Amino acid sequence: MRYCFFLFLFSLAAGLNNSAMAVSARIQDDTVKVPDVTPVPVIDGYAKDNCWQLVNWQAIDQVWIEWGTALPASDFTGRYKAVWSSQTNLLYVFLEVTDDVYIDGYVYNSNPGTGGGYPNYDLPEIFIDENRSKGLHVFDGTGTFGTEWGTNAENAFSYHIMVNYPADGDTTSRMVACDIAGTDWNHETIANYASHFQEFIVRRSGDTTFWEMALKIYGENYAPSNPEASRITLTEGKIMGFSMAYCDNDEPDGTRDNFIGSVFVTKTHYNDHWMNADDFGVMKLLGSAPVSVVHDSPEPSFKVWFIPGMKEIRFTGLSGNQTLAVTDMAGRILLRQQQKDLSVYGVYSIDASCLRPGVYLVHTPTAVGNAVRKIVVQ
Repeated sequence: MRYCFFLFLFSLAAGLNNSAMAVSARIQDDTVKVPDVTPVPVIDGYAKDNCWQLVNWQAIDQVWIEWGTALPASDFTGRYKAVWSSQTNLLYVFLEVTDDVYIDGYVYNSNPGTGGGYPNYDLPEIFIDENRSKGLHVFDGTGTFGTEWGTNAENAFSYHIMVNYPADGDTTSRMVACDIAGTDWNHETIANYASHFQEFIVRRSGDTTFWEMALKIYGENYAPSNPEASRITLTEGKIMGFSMAYCDNDEPDGTRDNFIGSVFVTKTHYNDHWMNADDFGVMKLLGSAPVSVVHDSPEPSFKVWFIPGMKEIRFTGLSGNQTLAVTDMAGRILLRQQQKDLSVYGVYSIDASCLRPGVYLVHTPTAVGNAVRKIVVQ
């Protein structure tokens, strides 16, 4: 009965328009509960994967700068979802942002003198405190300086995600994930943690951008020379500090106009997330939530088969520009290919020589859902 009631509430929420969303989804949950899903989402910028239907939207609607003010929905509206996978050991985030003006053009440089102005562009920020230890996370400081600015810069991560926004209807996977590192202000560097994102894409439709990503999670003993040594194995029941925020800029004048977060903070702490994890929200990893896969719909004309002698996957029944992904039964993406100018009656191929014998799924997003077909590679 509870499950049916949840489905009813989700269906109701899914039908709300953007103006209603700002009223109905206030602040992220006290604890964002994130299910373990199989298969994992295809990282294509569409939230049509079945797993995304299992979780609620979390609002990004708390104005931190200027604290206590409100923004019209036409200026900024943001929300996100999250799931995780014990099989891929990744956290998956889907972010939706509507913004009337996008300011980009940031050029990365590890020197803070030229690469440190990233908050003055339009960008999302992801704050992760893997063990929810809280506290400062600016520098690897010592003595009184460490007391003021932190003794471990990797106590928590503040990912400032920089992209050059794609044209309307297009996508990009090029990104930089900036954060402060070093021992003090005289030895500050701008770290680029783009490698922490296993997969990443931004899709644009008018004033709305859709960000989909798969993140590796690292611990507080992180060392840039050997990152994988501190890679965390995600497990059911794990509690992490987690917030999302967005820097909103309406003019390319080098000054941030607004800063909006997913959790409430007091006026005293209006801009503390970047240096202190005390006010991060709470995320809890739940157990498995199997996702049923329908292979006969949508897009019934979409047919897929394997040609053993050619080591090719062939398909037909799609038109226009399409992205196809091949996953194993656990949802791990093994191949992804963009196909352009398809004809619904044409037959097209994908090189599958890298696939071992076994059962695989071929995914493609459609207007009515994620079409999935099963194939057997021999």
